[in-house]
Amino acid sequence: MSYSTTTRTNIIQNQEDFKLSDNQPLIFKRGLFIKELDPIQQDPTQPRTVTVSCTYKNCNKKFLKQRVSHATSNYISHYKHNHKLVSLGLLDNDISSQASNSSSITRDLLESQGSISDYLSSSRAKKRELSEFNNKEFRVKILNFILQNNLSFRLIDSPTFKELLRYLKEDIPTINRKILRDELDSVYLSAFNSFKNKLNNHKENQGTFSLTLDAWTASNQDAYLGITIHFIILLEITHLLIIPQYRALLELMI
Repeated sequence: MSYSTTTRTNIIQNQEDFKLSDNQPLIFKRGLFIKELDPIQQDPTQPRTVTVSCTYKNCNKKFLKQRVSHATSNYISHYKHNHKLVSLGLLDNDISSQASNSSSITRDLLESQGSISDYLSSSRAKKRELSEFNNKEFRVKILNFILQNNLSFRLIDSPTFKELLRYLKEDIPTINRKILRDELDSVYLSAFNSFKNKLNNHKENQGTFSLTLDAWTASNQDAYLGITIHFIILLEITHLLIIPQYRALLELMI
């Protein structure tokens, strides 16, 4: 009797000596999830299933009846939606180290992290110790507040805003639109160089890029062309809208 490729695979997976391959996706190698074989199917032609469990502290999430070979998008989404304190970008680190060591490190990291609600509800939670005032950090936090809330830089010169700052700290350093603009230039340059290095490393590692184009005309008949670069580094999908000032980034992909 001849079987299809899928049926032959199912029969092999339903054998007593079948074991999961060591060549698993990074989310398993890094210890974010564990995968366990379910019992053998009574009908060996039926697919063998596995149970995938999240290893995050106090998380009881299990994905039941999963195929032995399966996509990992649902598992990644689980972390993004439920364990936001964990940055999946950490998987970029130590990719050359052995999987066993990486898994242990990541598991220890996850076990040491509680949720924010756990911290707030803990009777042992203490007030954060005040650290020495850092003028650079102060400017960056103000800048981030302005950008994240899409506010005008004129807010900085508002008397009520200055009054609020003086209430928090009487000897607050002077801050105005010019100081904040200079800080924005500094932050932008640092982020630009960091992202440029990321692109360069991706290219050196034989990574590939995809481009999408979007052309449109404004109501005043000015024409525009948007170019977006897409690429994947491990589990992170990155998108960047390229404007003329980013031309140096395009040169990295050539």
